[in-house]
Amino acid sequence: MRYVIATHGYLAEGYKSAIRLLSGMDHIHTVNAYVEEQKEVAEELERLLQSFDSGERVLVLTDVLGGSVTQAVSGLIGKYPLFLVTGINLGLVMELVQKGDMLTDEMIEESIGAAREQMVCVNHVLESC
Repeated sequence: MRYVIATHGYLAEGYKSAIRLLSGMDHIHTVNAYVEEQKEVAEELERLLQSFDSGERVLVLTDVLGGSVTQAVSGLIGKYPLFLVTGINLGLVMELVQKGDMLTDEMIEESIGAAREQMVCVNHVLESC
């Protein structure tokens, strides 16, 4: 399983840095969209995917549902064996990359559900204590 984080700006590098700090994992690829004017996101993603072994599964994580980066990746579904998860946060990314080659559709959905439950307004949580 290969892991790609593709985001607007350098957010992907930030996720990679945090994952390396917290877990020591350093096998995550990043695509930092729109930081170099001459690079097209779809072309950069496709070059990266082509560099992987044929048939190797890829988990691509993007920042915004409906955003241009997610649209670029979604256009590659079917052409490459990839899972696309969008609307990410650090907890979700950590959980997914730590599952490794055993990652399944069901595990992805469970991880997304757990991430949703962890997004809370702390003020409201503290008020109920």
